[in-house]
Amino acid sequence: MLKDAFSIGPFTIRPVGCIKQGQQLDIEYGHDTVASGLIVSRGTRTHIIEQISDRLTDVVTNLRDALECHPMELIDRQEQVLAGFSSDRELSQALGETPLSAEADFYLCSADRRYALAVSLDEYARLRARHELPANAWIAALLPEEVTTPVYSDWRPPTGWELLHVAGEGSLTATGWQRASELTGIPAERLKRHAARVEATTQCPLGYAEWHLLLHRLAVQQLSVEAQAGSARG
Repeated sequence: MLKDAFSIGPFTIRPVGCIKQGQQLDIEYGHDTVASGLIVSRGTRTHIIEQISDRLTDVVTNLRDALECHPMELIDRQEQVLAGFSSDRELSQALGETPLSAEADFYLCSADRRYALAVSLDEYARLRARHELPANAWIAALLPEEVTTPVYSDWRPPTGWELLHVAGEGSLTATGWQRASELTGIPAERLKRHAARVEATTQCPLGYAEWHLLLHRLAVQQLSVEAQAGSARG
């Protein structure tokens, strides 16, 4: 039986009660309870994670859907989806409530088809190049601005909890330490050591350039000019 709370990614799994041949758990994100009264059979940590995996997926989906990511689709006259991307708010606000018709060969539209814009393929390419967000940009919206800022003088290192949003078992990118290491060249053990830290500190094992490279490689945030310049400072 699970007696103590444990963490997986940025989530805390907390036992809150017992029932016959099982127990009840809550899932917490930060200071918020995001799922409560989950009934699981008694078992090891791994067994419990398997039992609540679908609920964890729902929690992650709810977090993603609540943030500033706007799915856009390119469709043809038959409303077949040809391509798509996540856009910034600027593009979503620029689209009008235009009814789809057969007058245009292609439309750029919101996923719910409420907003649309007739475009050529060249126009679509230009709009996508200008407004596309990384696939996991919604995760950056969960992190403090001083952690994601490209301005070196304003930046602070992430806490271990903040790092666990991005990499490690249960991370929101679903990227384990070894894969994150392969993508960035940062040793997996260094990432794990950083994740074990509770508070941000200027003497942490993960530096400015490494952190921003991690965000870039895991499609959380584009590597900015400032971050590239910061890599020269180490």
